[in-house]
Amino acid sequence: MSQKIEEIRYCPAGHSSKDLCSGRRNCIRFDLGICCKVALKEIKDSRYDIAEFLKMIKTIYDFDGYDFITKYYGISKNPSTQNYIIVMESFDVDLHNLLTKTFWDLGWKQKNDILFSIAAGLRILHAGNLVHCNLHSGNILNDGIDSVIDLDLCELENDLILKCDKIYGSIPYIPPEVLRGNRFTREGDIYSFGGIMYEIVTAQRPFADQAHDTYLMIDICNEWYLNLMYRCWSDDPSERPITDELVDLFQDVLVKLQINIVDNDVMRQLKIARENQKNTSKSQKHELLELFAHSSKLHPQSCYIGRYIHTLHGLNDLLEEIKSGKSSDPNVLKSNESTILNVNTYDIH
Repeated sequence: MSQKIEEIRYCPAGHSSKDLCSGRRNCIRFDLGICCKVALKEIKDSRYDIAEFLKMIKTIYDFDGYDFITKYYGISKNPSTQNYIIVMESFDVDLHNLLTKTFWDLGWKQKNDILFSIAAGLRILHAGNLVHCNLHSGNILNDGIDSVIDLDLCELENDLILKCDKIYGSIPYIPPEVLRGNRFTREGDIYSFGGIMYEIVTAQRPFADQAHDTYLMIDICNEWYLNLMYRCWSDDPSERPITDELVDLFQDVLVKLQINIVDNDVMRQLKIARENQKNTSKSQKHELLELFAHSSKLHPQSCYIGRYIHTLHGLNDLLEEIKSGKSSDPNVLKSNESTILNVNTYDIH
């Protein structure tokens, strides 16, 4: 590759990897004969099985409609560290950043479109017997039009059999059965999807100390949406919806929103919610933004990037000692652990 690459910058990531992006004007050219913006994701976890990753990509690309999954172009190696580097499609923002910047500009059609895309991507994974295992707003990438899923820790569900003492992820998006030591299943992905539904209507990540931060949103949300979100969060995995139901529901809503059909309770509730959002006064918006700003002062022990977490199964013998203070909690954030990833820009000549 002889072309000079400039304006390479760090991009936020939700796991133990380093993302690098090249600007559009200084893009990388491949034998494919195309010029595109890409991310170079360095996998720093030595346990990462690149052969399994390639097998997983092939499984996904055997399905039609994989536009809802991030495109992967190839692999390389960092000559200094010998870590694998995955060459993948790059996007300007993730879903969390999109919501932070454009929350009041997003109507219910756009919100449904985002959720439809995520559900469609999950359906592709689950049809291939794959489980994402780390679905959160930082792994939903957006270019201003389309939303796609970054595969991250995706694994074959058949491989997820034994109890585990340690998991990788962000606690607010991890289902209770996994925190107890069970392996991730497709029902676990649906629980994580519920966390994304919550974030879309509140612009806040789940469980970020929000006792009174969402009351104004009740008027511009609707009953069917809340009921669906709570079903995704059910403590019983068998009670959570499957991806087919999610895709069909959001697709039906999108079609009816486009042609303005109001023929059932869902659409009637949406019509009221859209009017409430439209009629929200500037003072109410300001009040809500003030509440968001207050709640953005996260608890010092909150963390929304992936990290290794000891499950309750792994801590079973120590739980009473941890509760009594006789033993330290291994899941407490260490002073040298980061809770967010900063974006830095570098010019390479």
